[in-house]
Amino acid sequence: MKTLKKIEITPIWVEFIPELKDMEENKLYISNEYHTACHKCLCGCGNLVVTPINHGNMQGGWNYTESNGKVSLKPSIGNYNFPCKYHYILTNNVANVV
Repeated sequence: MKTLKKIEITPIWVEFIPELKDMEENKLYISNEYHTACHKCLCGCGNLVVTPINHGNMQGGWNYTESNGKVSLKPSIGNYNFPCKYHYILTNNVANVV
């Protein structure tokens, strides 16, 4: 898979995910309490991307790892229901758009 673009992401740990209108671009809002991470689509379309975090107690969702403030999500994020169809892999605070 060829990387077309790299976008740096800043993780922000919160109890509650903010409303879309209050979210900043290129920020990943993570609520460990509610097993959810959300961000605005990285293409700039402004759509909300919700990634349920799998903490071993659910099927599906994304696996989330954090080390020294660097966040990775697996599997990749494919916004195929959005008009932009953006697809990226988030590793160590960098989204590799593919």
